[in-house]
Amino acid sequence: MDQSNPYAASTVALDTPAGQQVLADRGARLIAVLIDGFAVLACMLPFGLAFAVGDGTGAVAGIAGALSGLAVIGLVIYQLMMLHRQGQTIGKRAMKVRIVRTDGSHCGIGRLIALRWLVPALIGAIPLVGGLFSLLDPLMIFRENRLCLHDNIADTKVVQA
Repeated sequence: MDQSNPYAASTVALDTPAGQQVLADRGARLIAVLIDGFAVLACMLPFGLAFAVGDGTGAVAGIAGALSGLAVIGLVIYQLMMLHRQGQTIGKRAMKVRIVRTDGSHCGIGRLIALRWLVPALIGAIPLVGGLFSLLDPLMIFRENRLCLHDNIADTKVVQA
């Protein structure tokens, strides 16, 4: 505030300029991935229990496997719908973070599937190189810009929702 003019408008220092989003915390991203993993695990639980309780054969295992398969398919469809609409999975929504393009715009589902998931999965499947890539990808989050390699490939970032 200009001290020479007592009628001048006050100024307030903002942490983030208008239009700029705050990057998600590393811990929030980790917990979001764990929540998503536990959601898949919960879907697979009937199949695992059928094997633990029975001998893993017969009608019980078949029904449990079918139920688990349907649950995983339902979960994948739900996650894709949430990613398309809000840039969030169940875990990201719980942690109040979302995926956007690096310019802050909405990220399309095609980019999320093809560049953020499929390309890293294909690179990860390459003998020798894939293991190194799969190790480096999540470790890159410790850079100052908090972007993993899959973020760089897809031109995305994870921000607070």
